[in-house]
Amino acid sequence: MSLAETVPMLFVRIVSALFGYTNYVVIGIFVWTIWLDHTQPKRQRIRYGRSILPRLGSIRSFDSEPEFQFVDGLETNLYVYEAILEGDLVTIISIKELDVKIKDLSCLLWYSSQQDSIAFVVNASVRDLHEHHGMKYTAAYVQCALKKRYAYLKGWPLLVGLTGNKSMAFRPKVMLPIQDGGMKSFYQDAASRAHAAEKRVVEFTVCIPPIYGDYSNTAQLVEKLEMSRLLGARRVVLYNNSIAPSVNSVLQMYIGEGKMGLEKLQVVVHPWKLPAVSENGTIRVIQSEKDIHYFGQLAAINHCLHRYRWLSRYIVFTDLDEFIIPRQHDSWSQLIGYRQKRSPNIAAFLFRSTVFAKNLPTPAKGFELKAFEYGSAVFWYTQRDKYIFPALQRSKLIVDPRRVEEIGIHNVWIGSGTTDDVPPTQGMVYHYRMPLRSGPRVLHVSDFTVTNKFGTQLARKLKAAWSKLQARASISKRLSLPIRT
Repeated sequence: MSLAETVPMLFVRIVSALFGYTNYVVIGIFVWTIWLDHTQPKRQRIRYGRSILPRLGSIRSFDSEPEFQFVDGLETNLYVYEAILEGDLVTIISIKELDVKIKDLSCLLWYSSQQDSIAFVVNASVRDLHEHHGMKYTAAYVQCALKKRYAYLKGWPLLVGLTGNKSMAFRPKVMLPIQDGGMKSFYQDAASRAHAAEKRVVEFTVCIPPIYGDYSNTAQLVEKLEMSRLLGARRVVLYNNSIAPSVNSVLQMYIGEGKMGLEKLQVVVHPWKLPAVSENGTIRVIQSEKDIHYFGQLAAINHCLHRYRWLSRYIVFTDLDEFIIPRQHDSWSQLIGYRQKRSPNIAAFLFRSTVFAKNLPTPAKGFELKAFEYGSAVFWYTQRDKYIFPALQRSKLIVDPRRVEEIGIHNVWIGSGTTDDVPPTQGMVYHYRMPLRSGPRVLHVSDFTVTNKFGTQLARKLKAAWSKLQARASISKRLSLPIRT
């Protein structure tokens, strides 16, 4: 018997000895009610479409795409994106004003979608993420703890609402379906868990930060997807702020074939429109580099970390123009396995970066025509800077997501393990872009690692991808060849 049950029972027995059995029953019910009111979460019986919940139609379905929503009734601006179940915690990826404290915020949790259900109220904690680059707005976590003493609740919460205690009198205007992110499968029996793992869990998920500026470089996107596949990825997650129709066509092909079972690489695209703010009577959209760093990159990559934590053995964080290249192994799996054996307490693998300058076209021998035909950066540029950036400068990461709580662009902020600084001789970030350094002292070296290891396979994959794309729609491969940008 729990402490919540034992204490009132002892008290009731003492009362019964003094006042008799009848009083024992009456007083017992009274004491039991008062005690549970103090030991269990606050609760309110509600009915959908009445006093507390909005109508069912106004709650986004569990399959709908997330979007930023304004939490009304607070003294500051808070925008919530998606709620994710993580064991004994619900984490809500958010954007808020930097260093502004949010007090008296509560989470209302619903464990049932029945027309008549009970909302359990717990305090919400709000924490700014470490990396914000001094902008007005920052990524943040809003977290709702699912305390263990509430184990009498069956299953996991399905919906969460946020409310300012004083200003809204427990009437949430934002309701979020809670995504389990594959976590529930790890609490199932072995047979169910194996079935779920077979269908959903992959070894490597690649997370790419927000794509913006009416992005139209189809050649770069196709090469990113196909190279990621060759390196070991089985899922690529992108965040769409603004893309061109041609890029959308490419993504829809990969998404569609994945759903039909024709494609082993799962491509996921989340909408990423930054929220609008009201200032001095006018409404405007939060602006990148004026209000928030790089289109809310920190919120996006940490959403990817938490959303796919239980669906991935490892998560790879790179930009569209970057590849983490194993130099002594043939795949990420081989490289990570080798490093893990040397030190099993690793939470993250850090890879230093070098630049393949796009003002130095030097196509790999035997791939000259492929470089032009498919707009391939890895075929076209084989001269890189001899200089390799030190750790934490332009470095990128592969992480064990279940051991990392908060990730930055170039480092892990909170985790339960070490960060392995992978030697450049074993693996590096190959960054295909315009030069970051210039002048007569900048030295270059030839590097054919990618073409030697993956050239033939990549050419085959690019040919197959573009053949399918051309068969589906009139998409020109030469919309934005790297050589011409």
